[in-house]
Order: sequence, then C-alpha cells, then structure tokens
Amino acid sequence: MRRRHILCVFTAFFLLLAVAAMSSNLVGDYAGIDLSGNDPVVLKPSTKNFLAKARGRITLTYFVSSKEKMPADMKGVEPTVSRLLQSLRDQAPDLIDISIIDPDIDEKNGAGYASRKAIAPRKVRKVRFDATSEQALWSALDIAFNDYPNAVIPFIGAADLSYLQDLIVSNLRMMFEPSPAVIGVSAPSEDFTELPKIISSIPLTSAVRVDFENTKTLP
Repeated sequence: MRRRHILCVFTAFFLLLAVAAMSSNLVGDYAGIDLSGNDPVVLKPSTKNFLAKARGRITLTYFVSSKEKMPADMKGVEPTVSRLLQSLRDQAPDLIDISIIDPDIDEKNGAGYASRKAIAPRKVRKVRFDATSEQALWSALDIAFNDYPNAVIPFIGAADLSYLQDLIVSNLRMMFEPSPAVIGVSAPSEDFTELPKIISSIPLTSAVRVDFENTKTLP
C-alpha cells in the first residue's frame, strides 16, 4: 500500500513537470498574439497613409537572439516583429528595406555592427526549474532614414508588441517632419555677435538671445 502511494506521488510529480513544460512552450509560441483580436502585424490605416506619402529610403534592422536562447515569454517576439517588418515592406517595397540579424552568429558583422549603432544586448533573468540565471539577449530595432541620425528601440519584449507599429511610425514621422530646434544664447552681445548667426545657419535650427540678468524666464 505504501509502495503504491509513493508511486502515485512520483507519477503526479512528473505529470506536473510535463504540464509545466508544455505550458511554458505554449506561452512562448503565443506571446505575440493579442487575445483581444488586434493582430499587431496588421497595418493600421494611419500607417498605410503615412507610407503612401513618404519619400526616400527607410532601413529597418532588427537585432535579435535565436529563439532557442529566448526565455519562454520572449519566444513569440521575434516571429511577430519579423512579420510586422515584412508587412511594412510589403506595403511599401520601394521605400523600405528590412534586415534581421543574430549578432551572436557573426560577431564582426553582427555584434560589431550593432555596437557601431549604439545597440547592446540586455541582460534578462532566465528561470529553469528551481535555478535562475542571467543571459544577454538581443531584441533591438534600428530605424534609419536617408542621412538623418538613426533612431533605436533598444529592447522589444512581449509587452511592447501591441504598440510597436505605432512606435516605429512615430520615429519615422520625427525624421520626415522634424520639429525645428530653438537654442537660447546667453552671452554678451558685443563679444558673441556671430554666434546666433552661426547657430541659425544649422538646418531646422534657430537662435534666440536670453538675458538672465533682466529676466528669470525663458522666451
């Protein structure tokens, strides 16, 4: 009787481990699915309108670790991001180029290339059974448009997928329609007469004089 009881306990234990493993895989595989019914890879009308008006050349480069290295809650991120980038390219093939790079495979053309773009992996805690460890994972997107400075989304996790499309478009809008910069100059007029002119000669930049001796507020 006791032997049967012990056998039942061990059987139940291994069944629980099997269920936990299957649940972990399911979470990873479906991490990129929005259960509300809004697929993050389906382009919004606002995105399509923006791409229809855009001119130039956009390059979207996704640096991502292999699925095997991802923790369970991150396994669905790369497939979803890849599908979104492909949707953007399919919508505007003459405008958008996409690249997906695993920096761990080719250090020179992967990690080195990412480093030149000021992109680095993020340390993520990984739990396996009763042990925890930290692992450096890549999941960053570089957004380049013509000669403008690149924009970087430093880390994309499962929680970011629902608004990633809007984030990409927002960064592109700032490149296509940059807001002019206004620089305040607080310096003696007689000694720095040319400084405001030099600043104003920079594209999308203007200079205003600030007199902190007579006023405490910025213009």
